[in-house]
Amino acid sequence: MMKQARKRDKARRLLKRMFVSEEQSYEYHRPASEPLGRDVTVGDSLADSARRFAKHMRRNSSFFRQSSVAYAISILAGLFAGIFLGHYNEMLIALPGLIVLVPAAIGMRGNIFSSLGSRLGSALHLGTVKGFSKDNHIIRSNIYSSVVLSVIFSVLLAFIARVILLAFGIESITLLSLVVISFMGGIISGAILLAMTFIIAFASFRRGWNPDNISSPIITALGDMFTIPSLLLAAFFILSFQQLVLPAAIIILVIFIACAFRMAKAGKAYFAEIVRQSSPILFAGILLDSFAGMILQSNMENIAMLPVVLLLIPGFLEQGGNIGNILASRLSTKLHLGAMEPKFSIEGSREDIINSYIFSFILFPLLALLTFAAGSVIGIGGIDLVIITESIIISGIVLTTAVIAIAFFMSIMSFRFNLDPDNTTLPLIASSADIIGVVSLMAILRVLGVF
Repeated sequence: MMKQARKRDKARRLLKRMFVSEEQSYEYHRPASEPLGRDVTVGDSLADSARRFAKHMRRNSSFFRQSSVAYAISILAGLFAGIFLGHYNEMLIALPGLIVLVPAAIGMRGNIFSSLGSRLGSALHLGTVKGFSKDNHIIRSNIYSSVVLSVIFSVLLAFIARVILLAFGIESITLLSLVVISFMGGIISGAILLAMTFIIAFASFRRGWNPDNISSPIITALGDMFTIPSLLLAAFFILSFQQLVLPAAIIILVIFIACAFRMAKAGKAYFAEIVRQSSPILFAGILLDSFAGMILQSNMENIAMLPVVLLLIPGFLEQGGNIGNILASRLSTKLHLGAMEPKFSIEGSREDIINSYIFSFILFPLLALLTFAAGSVIGIGGIDLVIITESIIISGIVLTTAVIAIAFFMSIMSFRFNLDPDNTTLPLIASSADIIGVVSLMAILRVLGVF
């Protein structure tokens, strides 16, 4: 035990020096004063800004290189999910209320497994986990908690979606159909994401990459990529084989709930801590995402005439959540290592915030171009390239600013209240990104006259 503790302390000191040196190396003062009698021109200021920006990019080259891979995968996966939504928009019309499940199901899956990836990243940094082993109580508790949370909240999501639809007087399919679609989609995509999260965390760490920089974007991308097809597949079976699917799904649901409670009994204190801290945040996330889905449902007539908007939505919301989640993951690790004080000062997080804005100015214009191109190829265009670019950039800046603020304040607050930011901050950021992203995007589309 003493030997393991010394190893953890050594790893913590090394990582702390790494993060602290990253911040200390950043010079925020102006260069030495110019000789007297020489006025500083606009050209001098621009040249100085360019030099400082180039230094910033070189200093953070590892972060940008690692995160760029994750963001590239994220954008492609988001487009893949959007193509499914845009191509099967008739199913969304035939099953009113189904689209309410989409942001919430995507968000919930991303919340559960992004938090899992962040916890694994922190454990790998601290040395409490070195590889996959079912005998390790941390690994076992993370698996059990992810399964239990997926089962419980998939069912709860259907109930919440139904209540919100009824409250706003929107017609929808039956509660039982919503439960079956949400549960089946959750089981299919959840099983895939559980395996992929462990693979990504361990593989990236073995390669010397920081899991905080890549796990969240890739996991949320895979969440989009598998959740939407899983939901649509479940919806297809409901439409085609309702008399057979409903009873079978109910039996499977009962079996999974029984297994989930058995896992809960087998879990240790760490399992209980994950479930206890994650559940309120996941519940709040489902509420926010369900309202985001309700906004989409209320705009369904306009969206049906321009299905390219459906192609855009998964990738747009995903990038906003990714920007916030990467920031939160890095802040979480710094707080764990003591490389950042839990104070409401950006001194320890300034470079991370700057990096978040840099990525936003790259990602959202790129997403606009790819969405326009994909929509043209599959025949669901209808929006001018300039309009779609303006819409995504403006709403993207609003979304980025919001998630940065939420990531920063939630990381500090959760750490101050002895809550693990890995369990609390990431889910709230992703869900907040969904509701803020949908509202800002719909508002900008209306302002620009698209709707």
